[in-house]
Amino acid sequence: MKIDIAILSYNRPEQLRRVLESCKDLSEEIFSIIVFDDCSPRINEIQQMFNSHFSNYSNFYINISEQNVGYDGNLLRSVCESKADLVLLISDDDYLDVIDEGELITELSCLQTDVAFLPVRFDENLIIREKITRNILYRTVKNQFISVKN
Repeated sequence: MKIDIAILSYNRPEQLRRVLESCKDLSEEIFSIIVFDDCSPRINEIQQMFNSHFSNYSNFYINISEQNVGYDGNLLRSVCESKADLVLLISDDDYLDVIDEGELITELSCLQTDVAFLPVRFDENLIIREKITRNILYRTVKNQFISVKN
């Protein structure tokens, strides 16, 4: 099984670095970590941060949009460009808290969907307050989303 972790990003290199740091220990054989930048004005800072800290990871990539397409357009782009079995969508201000990689793979596999959207909520100290693990974005045909369940 292959899983793409698509990080939707716009103009936040500090937050992006934090979420990328949270993905460093994931298996390179299973996970690809792909930043989908939506034509950020701070793209030079983002590329410099990425190249300085993550370019030596063979499963980390950055994909920069030539024009700003907005959050929804960037989300669609990340799903449409994926070649993986599953796509885990997170934003650049999220944090992937994976204690047990096998548990994450099992949970994602059990969803019976092509795309999983797993947001979290933070408290004022950026500590994960609540994980919301059942918002599933279904995709039946490439480029066509048909329903959202909570």
